[in-house]
Formats: sequence, C-alpha cells, structure tokens
Amino acid sequence: MEIDFGFLHSLGNGKKIAVCEIQQNDHVRFVAPYKGSFYVLFWISVSSDGSVCCGVRDLAAKKYASGKIQNQNERNILDWSSIPEMVEAEDASRLTKMTFHKSGRIHGVKYGEVTFRNPLCEMNTQEELFLALFKEPNQYDEIKGTARKKDIPILSEIPEGHPIFLQAFISPKEKYQDITINQGDYQYNAVLECNGITGIGDIVIQLCFSFSDKAEYPPYSFMIWPALENLPQQEQ
Repeated sequence: MEIDFGFLHSLGNGKKIAVCEIQQNDHVRFVAPYKGSFYVLFWISVSSDGSVCCGVRDLAAKKYASGKIQNQNERNILDWSSIPEMVEAEDASRLTKMTFHKSGRIHGVKYGEVTFRNPLCEMNTQEELFLALFKEPNQYDEIKGTARKKDIPILSEIPEGHPIFLQAFISPKEKYQDITINQGDYQYNAVLECNGITGIGDIVIQLCFSFSDKAEYPPYSFMIWPALENLPQQEQ
C-alpha cells in the first residue's frame, strides 16, 4: 500500500476533526501511517443494546496485568516499573476487547473481572470513557492489502519517538463538546455519531488521538478507564 506522505505533511500540525455517522454494530478501525505502512491501532463498535465494545489491536498480546493508577499531587501517575507481574491469558482474544455496558458494568480482559462506571443509560453530560496508550505503531496489525470500508486513518504526521495516546469521551448527542489536547498540535479527533439506541437515544463518541513529548515507547499496550470506587447498591 502506497502512502503519499506529502499529502499528510500538507495538512500541517494543527488539529483535525472528522465527523462520521456509524450504524449500530459497525466495527470501526483506526489506522496510523508509520514508516511506509498502515497499522491498525484501535477498534470500536456500539452494540444495538447500547454497549460500547472496543480494544487495542495488539494481536501479539498473550499476557496481561491489571492495577490502579496512583494519584500524586493531583496528577495520575502510571509507572511502567510498577506494573504487576504479567500472567498468561486464558483466552488471548479477550486481550483485544473491553466492553462498557449501558448498565455501568465494565468487562475487562480477565474472566469474571468486572468494574463499574456511571451507567451510560443515565448520562446527561459528556464524560470520559477511557484512555489508551500505544506501543510503537509498527508493533500492531499491519494492513497488507486493501483497507476496509470502516477503516479510519489518523490523518496526521506521526512524529517518530512521540508515543501516541487516545482519550475517548461519550455524551448524548446534544451535549457534545469538542476536546482539545496539547493546544491541538498533532491532534486528530474522530467524532462518531450513533443514533437511535434503545434506552439511550443518540450518542456521540469522541476519540482524540494525540502525541506525548519525546519519550520511549511504552513496553505494553494500555487501556485505562475511570471506575467507581464503590459498587452500585444493587450489586453489593
């Protein structure tokens, strides 16, 4: 697959926004141009029951670890060295999928491991859904043939040595607000509209791809999400 990097550079380093209407159960993939190829970094889908399914496209993943972010001086700190020992996954296919149910349940990569957030069916404002951190793009699934119809390229220059991260937000359609990260430099926002969800209505999922300062790439793929400290009353 040939890539016209001249076109990518011509877009400049400012913020770019794409607005797409997706249908329930559409499987949307996000593709990064990097070193002459395209790599699938992430995918997302909204189920007909209102659940949001998504995942990092790390097909080589066989092991996982889970833990909590530490808050230090009002900053959330993720220290690579503090990650617990990795364990072999019972089902490696689960390592590429997270499910945020409209009830507030969050199913992670481990069987039986459930956390909770505010129910999506009750949201009345724009809320953070998750954060993803990526290894070097060429560690992900390479597109070697024709891209799919639902593939969305991150139309931005990919500066080598600046790890990509993704912040995702969800809201009722009428509560959508544009998010700017790092003054909008090297930022690509995909605004996905999904309408007519039973029990929820019309929603917008905003996926904000951007880059960190010059740094080493993370050694693992990460997904981080805000969760309730206490279980909902009916679940206790």
